Amino acid sequence: MYNGKYGDARNLSKWRDSKTTLPTPCSKETCQFVKGYMNYTYSPDYGFDQYKYCLFHLPYDLYNEKYENQGKYPWVAASNRRDDLLSRFNNGITNIAQNFNTSREECLNLEGAVFAQPFRPPNLANGRAISFKKCKFHGSFDMSDYELKGDIFFNHSEFIREANFHNTHFPGKSTFLNAIFHGPANFSVSHNHAHALTINDILFSNAKFYERINFRNRAFKGEASFVGAVFKKAPIFFETKFNESVNFDEAEFISTQYEDNGKYRNLEKKMDEAGTIKYKAKFFALEQKCLLKGKETTLSHKLGIYAYWGFSNFGQSYTYPFIWLIIIQFVFFWIFRYSWSDEALQILFLNAFRPLSFVKACDITNMNLLEYILAIIHTLLTYTSSALFILAVRRKFRLQ
Repeated sequence: MYNGKYGDARNLSKWRDSKTTLPTPCSKETCQFVKGYMNYTYSPDYGFDQYKYCLFHLPYDLYNEKYENQGKYPWVAASNRRDDLLSRFNNGITNIAQNFNTSREECLNLEGAVFAQPFRPPNLANGRAISFKKCKFHGSFDMSDYELKGDIFFNHSEFIREANFHNTHFPGKSTFLNAIFHGPANFSVSHNHAHALTINDILFSNAKFYERINFRNRAFKGEASFVGAVFKKAPIFFETKFNESVNFDEAEFISTQYEDNGKYRNLEKKMDEAGTIKYKAKFFALEQKCLLKGKETTLSHKLGIYAYWGFSNFGQSYTYPFIWLIIIQFVFFWIFRYSWSDEALQILFLNAFRPLSFVKACDITNMNLLEYILAIIHTLLTYTSSALFILAVRRKFRLQ
């Protein structure tokens, strides 16, 4: 970057010969930013061609160096000059958008840009797409109350601070594939912005949310994909409407704090309304895990939760109860063999579903109280594991 001293620009040749690994060099012919800023930031008299990278394609840690480090990076602008340059570059983006509005290009391509300061994209007057793929936003990103006209892409982008899409209208396809949100992400909408309530197709596959994401009041009209997404904090979907195309396959929810149980209970209800049974079970399980950490949850309730978790993974698994059914029969076979060795196998099957019917069938009259209790426990555990197995299989066939 030019720092106001032409003499420093000549030191750039030393940098070019260094072994520092940097991205592919920019070109005035191909780089959207160099073309857009040529007449707004640099004068040809100062040798813009000597600079190998535009500001947005230069690694952030290099162009963010302080003034006293110019001995190491003499081509880095002084802090006061840098702020002025950043302001000029933002103006350059506005110029690019204005030129794009009158062009015939199908997509405003800002791919690979690095934004050092808070950034708000300029409004576009047409219905064509915007691409922020592989961008990095070090400052807050603000698209609140933005009237998108077409598709928008944030694939593989990274938001270091807040990403604000409050009241943003998403009429087309919006993709955040593999995006990373280090700060909070706000996709909520106010009740008085009815035109922005609906989101058509929005994809967050394999996205990572390290802070809270908020979709309050939104209505997903098309595809809503969170496949493989990671939520470090429980997301907010209050008063949100889903349809049957919602997809939370392999999505991971890290937080199971007690105060999050209401958020998961709400999602369980929303999945029930959308008719997605497996996701309803998924959020029910998360709600129960949250309740385990609450002081208000009684001991009996916690024991019931642990039992349901251990026997069938909250109704999500049919292998759990099947394995338990086998283990129960094996254990009680040896118990019955110890008491009634000759009839142990017959007693096991008779008692499984007809409690104590073996007493008469096997002509056993000398049972003590402990043997009665064990026989009843065997029946109850067999009934429970069988019922959970049948319900889980039924749910699996319903999903198919």
